[in-house]
Amino acid sequence: MHLFEYVVIAFSLVLSTSVMRLADGIAHAFGARPRYCLYIGQVAVALIGNIAAFWNYWSFHEAAWTFPRFALAIAGPVSLYAGTCTLVPRAPESIASIERHSLAVRRRFYLWLAVWAVLIGLTATVLVDLPFDHPARAIEIVTFAAGVIGASTDRDRVHVGLVVFLLVFATVALLTLGARPAALS
Repeated sequence: MHLFEYVVIAFSLVLSTSVMRLADGIAHAFGARPRYCLYIGQVAVALIGNIAAFWNYWSFHEAAWTFPRFALAIAGPVSLYAGTCTLVPRAPESIASIERHSLAVRRRFYLWLAVWAVLIGLTATVLVDLPFDHPARAIEIVTFAAGVIGASTDRDRVHVGLVVFLLVFATVALLTLGARPAALS
């Protein structure tokens, strides 16, 4: 077994757990009355982040692995999982009001998004020596900025705008820059 295949098992376990939590959350959010579309959008943002993280880990298939590099690389998926756990509790059916829950956790969710952006930037720098002028850096910067903006305001309009922007931005980024698995270079 190639070392990357061994290492990617850890990424897969963390990201799979996160995606399963999001699936529970989105199922509950769609079934709740009244529906709170902003929360559904936030869960969708988290889901796309997890999918993108898994898809983009192929970039590290030729990295020189050491334990500190592995720890750094797994920190990104762990931050996504932490954001997911913030957004979707272990028992989503225990949420009495999805709107109140979303209002209570959104700051922490967006802070985790900003942390994830920093970690993916640092990981790309350390593992593949990604140049600072690479187009992927725009994804890191935009994600970080969205996280900071989301964490710093309680205005629903701003959060709706962030969710719509992030969903469109992520879709475009994944269909262009991340369309096929390849090493970042």
